[in-house]
Formats: sequence, structure tokens, C-alpha cells
Amino acid sequence: MVDRNRPARFEIGERASLKATGQPVEIMEVRRAEFIPDFVYKVRVLGEARPALQPLRPRTRPRGRSRAERLGLPGYGHSPEVTFR
Repeated sequence: MVDRNRPARFEIGERASLKATGQPVEIMEVRRAEFIPDFVYKVRVLGEARPALQPLRPRTRPRGRSRAERLGLPGYGHSPEVTFR
């Protein structure tokens, strides 16, 4: 259960950062929420979001055989049953 008498975590004029994106913000207004026992903050975004995790690297090793190659369909890969003349 949340304590209704606790003070707000941030005060007007303080700076913080958004948890999801890391963007720096300034607290503009603080008020109590109506239906949940917590605070609602009105913020002004001060900067851009930090980059997400490292960008994906291209694959360095080959993928495996395709489904058509595994099934031995003619015209896909090298199948011992299929010979071209």
C-alpha cells in the first residue's frame, strides 16, 4: 500500500530524467493523482533521448541451409539426388 502522506519525489524546478528514454526533464508542476495514490508530474523535456542499446551487428557467420535446401527441392542448393547436365 502507498503512503498518502509521503512527500513528492521531485519538487518544482528540479531536474530529473525519464526512466524509459533517459531524456533530461525539468519538473514544471506537481499534483496528486485523482484515482491512484501517487503524484502526477508535468515536465518539460530538455534534451534528446540517449541512444538505445548498441545497434545490431550484421551476422558474421552464415545462416544454415534454407528450408528448400533441407527438403532437397530441385534448383535450391546442392542436393545429391539432383544432377544437372
